[in-house]
Amino acid sequence: EERLSEALANVRKHYEQRTAMDHRGQLMDLVVELTGDDTVTMEEVLEFGLDAVGQKYLKKIPIKEGKKTTCVMTEDIDWIDAAGDYMCVHANGQTHILRGTMKMLEDGLDPRIFQRIHRSTIVNVNCVKSLRSHMNGEYFLTLENGFEVKLSRHYKDKVKLFTQPA
Repeated sequence: EERLSEALANVRKHYEQRTAMDHRGQLMDLVVELTGDDTVTMEEVLEFGLDAVGQKYLKKIPIKEGKKTTCVMTEDIDWIDAAGDYMCVHANGQTHILRGTMKMLEDGLDPRIFQRIHRSTIVNVNCVKSLRSHMNGEYFLTLENGFEVKLSRHYKDKVKLFTQPA
């Protein structure tokens, strides 16, 4: 871990001293050699450091619907809400039913994109159009598709994610 941190610091220093086009290939080879991860980008390494390395988030979720399995791309998900032992995955105007826990799914989703805003709701932050305050520290988030979801007061620290400029 310490060796990797030191190597990443050297990569950052070298990258800042050179133009990206001059040494991008060599630097990416070094990142891949150190991490074994060829999916991480240089921008992610520079911005998120070790948090970007080795984080394998779900790109698609297989959902069994009867005898058929549908793969839902995570980038298409607007929000997810819990319904007992099941989750309703809302994507592309459709609702898919998935058996499992919110915690299990939340751990597999990229936290830069998906945030828990209620004990029973995860939202794609890129789909949030607006928010309005409600009583007791709660908020309602309006999604791009017009649907509203509640941000509970227990997650009110997440409001800053939706009010900061992009």
